[in-house]
Amino acid sequence: MNSSNKNINRAAWGLAESISDCVINNIAKAVKEGKLSVNVELLGPLQQLIDVSVKEGFSKAHPTFMKVVDASLANEEQAFALVNKKAKK
Repeated sequence: MNSSNKNINRAAWGLAESISDCVINNIAKAVKEGKLSVNVELLGPLQQLIDVSVKEGFSKAHPTFMKVVDASLANEEQAFALVNKKAKK
């Protein structure tokens, strides 16, 4: 894995972790504000379930994601042309 791929991989995992953190924080906030009724004893297991689920989903999508990144890095011009073509539709 070259340095660009390592940086992209690191950033992608950071993105997944940020999503998990936001979901967990938003649920905790909603419970605290009374917008969501969840047994306080279940918050810990719920947070763990969300975190594990986001990481599992990312792990499943990661190989395809990295193939697209590799292809994009190998031929940026084609990748940008494809993105621009889709954007114009």
